Amino acid sequence: MRFCSLILLFLFFPRLQGQKLAKAEKELYEAGRMILEHQEYTQRDSANQFFTAKLSELLATEEGFDYPFTKVNNMLGLADEDRFFRIFTWQIPDSSFQYVRQGLVAVKTRKGIKITLLEDHLKSLEEPEFRQLKPENWYGALYYKMIPVKKGKKTLYTLLGYAPGQDLNRKVVDVIEVRKNGKVRFGAKVFYIEKFMDKVLRKPPM
Repeated sequence: MRFCSLILLFLFFPRLQGQKLAKAEKELYEAGRMILEHQEYTQRDSANQFFTAKLSELLATEEGFDYPFTKVNNMLGLADEDRFFRIFTWQIPDSSFQYVRQGLVAVKTRKGIKITLLEDHLKSLEEPEFRQLKPENWYGALYYKMIPVKKGKKTLYTLLGYAPGQDLNRKVVDVIEVRKNGKVRFGAKVFYIEKFMDKVLRKPPM
């Protein structure tokens, strides 16, 4: 009898976890729509804070890390081929309805899943194409594709993305390096471009 109870418990537990994740996904969907559509910035900002905290909380668990989040349609998510890390990006209209990018990276480490938030500093960065950037001074883009690139014994990832703006929509080619301890940085010497749009670059971009 006890053995049967244990079997029922093991069968019921994954179902319960699935229900919790489905409920959380619905909450993220609703917050995501509010981030993009609410007329008041204070409400958009509040929804974004909830969205960021909830997504971080979910991704910090094994079940949440592997969850697809397909119904959350205000963000883009990518993962490497080994599911070692995942990166999510989205955007919020600020008080003047100009888009600011948001993002986070979730990495599986020996000490658990590490969450790193990305802070958009696109407007204040000088010559970002020649710099390595930390998460706290991130270029700020919505990434839609990730391509593995070998550099020596390391595997880096080229990120393809875009950054919509009021006067200019930028296409972005970036590089992310994710270490085993969960640390993240953007930019690497993997590009070689002699000439770009009739302009000769003074050094290889990062």
